[in-house]
Amino acid sequence: MLNLRFSLLTILILLPISAYSQQFNNSVGGQYASQVNAAVARDQSETSIFTNPAGLANFKGNSISSGASSYGLLRVEDESNGNSYTALSSSSNHVALVIAGSKYNYGFMIYNFSTTKQFESKNVSTKNSEDYLRYNDSITTQDGDAHLYSFALARKNSKQGFNFNLINFDNRSQVSTSGYEYSQATPGSRRNFNTSTIVQLKLLAASVNYGFQGKFSQNFKWGLKLTSPAFILQNNSHVNVNMLYITPNGANDNYILNIRQDSEYTISDNKFNNGDLIFGLAYLKSNIDYELDFLITPASKSIYLKQKSSPFSSTWNSSTDTNTSQTTFDDSNTRVNSKATIETRLGAQYRVDDKNTYGLGFSYTPTKDLDDKGVNTATLTIGTTKSYKNFIGNYALHYMRGFDAGNNEVTDSEGNNTEDINISYEQYSLIFGGSYQF
Repeated sequence: MLNLRFSLLTILILLPISAYSQQFNNSVGGQYASQVNAAVARDQSETSIFTNPAGLANFKGNSISSGASSYGLLRVEDESNGNSYTALSSSSNHVALVIAGSKYNYGFMIYNFSTTKQFESKNVSTKNSEDYLRYNDSITTQDGDAHLYSFALARKNSKQGFNFNLINFDNRSQVSTSGYEYSQATPGSRRNFNTSTIVQLKLLAASVNYGFQGKFSQNFKWGLKLTSPAFILQNNSHVNVNMLYITPNGANDNYILNIRQDSEYTISDNKFNNGDLIFGLAYLKSNIDYELDFLITPASKSIYLKQKSSPFSSTWNSSTDTNTSQTTFDDSNTRVNSKATIETRLGAQYRVDDKNTYGLGFSYTPTKDLDDKGVNTATLTIGTTKSYKNFIGNYALHYMRGFDAGNNEVTDSEGNNTEDINISYEQYSLIFGGSYQF
């Protein structure tokens, strides 16, 4: 049972972390939202506080911007058993303020992202360690919030900038499973079970960014943003596990096994991630821009979880009305490793006139899983920017497709037998924003 529990922990922790980091980039509303925010070399708008703080150096006056996104439908397919899952409701918003000083420009940005997802599977059949059939229904829910607070600074008319980030991450994931299975001890009777695993990941972390924007010529620009590891300032993460098994052992005899655990988890090296580097090349003409960005993420071993308490179990015999309890020492731990990856982003915009600009973007993100599990993601965006006297409006449509990366599998209740699965998902969203200069 411990193998299953830590397999679930790995999934429940790694998925929200990778999802939030990708959503941070995809859902920031601004001029380059329609171009998958491939703008590290070009962005000199309010959202440069996030994309590249060097862009603040060219502001001549004060400005404020706001944006939001709404994610409509997430569909997940599991081809191993034909089940399809649907989850709704994700949203984000940001507010950014730029103050132009005499020597320095200052930026402040608040970004909020929240999501609620639910995955359901019914009538799933597997085999337990005794090679007997096991049937179960399960529901997985994830509710999470992430808040980013960014403070930026750039010397006026320079080519570089800095920012300091605080990240408040709160994610709650729960897997509830109920069903029955057969065993060698009672081949003619079935054992009913009900399990629940709740993982609460609550972190406060801090990181710093350095940004630079330069020119090869009048038409060719380049930029980079270096992000430090996010160091954990506060960790209140914990896990709660409850397992209930009712086993027949004769005509009127039942054994009830209850296992429960509630413990905190530590994270090694006190790091949320190992940082990353974005490098971009841009080509600019009078009415059209192109930019190609590469997001380089190093391999990571920073998410290392270790239990602080051991599981408590009790067994009750209904025929004799006796109860046996014990606490088993458990020094189990789990490590969430990730490999080095390079995400590719390509963005382009076409200016029809002084008031209308159209944008298009595409990105590809390979799985970060060390064993090539999970999904590879492709993202497509399209949108428009409308310019007025002191106001700029941005509107974009966003489509994301996750392709099975291979090597995905499920494990039986005792962690002994595995079965290959094939997973994929689709996600749609609307992103909009606006900025006002004063």
